Amino acid sequence: MALSACSAGTPASKKDSVTVYDAHNRQILTTTSQSKIKRVTNLTSQSDRSTVNGQLPTGLRVKYRYLLHQRAHDVNINLYVYANSRNVKMTQIPILHTIVYQLSKQDYKKLSQPEAYLKGFCWWTMIEDNKKLTTANRQL
Repeated sequence: MALSACSAGTPASKKDSVTVYDAHNRQILTTTSQSKIKRVTNLTSQSDRSTVNGQLPTGLRVKYRYLLHQRAHDVNINLYVYANSRNVKMTQIPILHTIVYQLSKQDYKKLSQPEAYLKGFCWWTMIEDNKKLTTANRQL
């Protein structure tokens, strides 16, 4: 599956975007940079799917939720990264709806540290304590 899409109602709903929310569902960053979007979608689409089983262990705690939005098809995909497991869940995927699989240690580290993983690329908007900060080439 090649992932290139996401969810309606995102702040950047007029463009393709990736928005990341923390465990408390607070928006921590968003981007419309195609290079950053491809970085996330390539990682998720190239992950080893041999562990796909549709079942999550009980007691998982969400660490981050990535909202991937594709404007052309008005698609919003949620990617849940957990604090206590390398399992991830993707929801609202066209045709497939929901999948669950386990990330490699390296891929888990990338998605569980979104600022570091996407460091050094174009424009980011960060939201801290409901105050919007916009910077160019911010070193996160």
